[in-house]
Amino acid sequence: MKLLLRGTVQIAIGKTTIRLKNDVSPDFAMALAQTLMIGAQSSSGYGSGFALPNGLVILLLNNNSVVATIEASITRFTDQFTTSGELTSVTVVGSDATPTQYEFNQLELYTVVGNTLYMKVAYVNLPTTISKGQNDIVQITWKEEILSGGALISYTN
Repeated sequence: MKLLLRGTVQIAIGKTTIRLKNDVSPDFAMALAQTLMIGAQSSSGYGSGFALPNGLVILLLNNNSVVATIEASITRFTDQFTTSGELTSVTVVGSDATPTQYEFNQLELYTVVGNTLYMKVAYVNLPTTISKGQNDIVQITWKEEILSGGALISYTN
């Protein structure tokens, strides 16, 4: 069965906007593959290997050290059948308007279960370091798409 994962990240700060392709984490890719092979539910309960998240967080890092944490929200979710398969798309948005100053050169998108970072979904390494000043607002829009050859989401009575 075919599975294609792709995503983009847009970072806006001041008058600067950067748009990059991201990488999907191996753990998230494996969890999706298990979902397609085993199904989201089995007789023993949830069978895909990851817990249902109750939130999303974007970590901003500078040389692998976390400098800021941004709670994110899903602003768009679509699930449609195309000639290529089922296309599931989610857009996540988060921003930081705090007066904190920092520099970052990496982003990581995580699911949250309870109050704990649970699974890294995707990440991106920036080509240059970005600085956030005291009066700057960092706006991040993260879009992930999953194209599967079979049904990723199935509904039962």
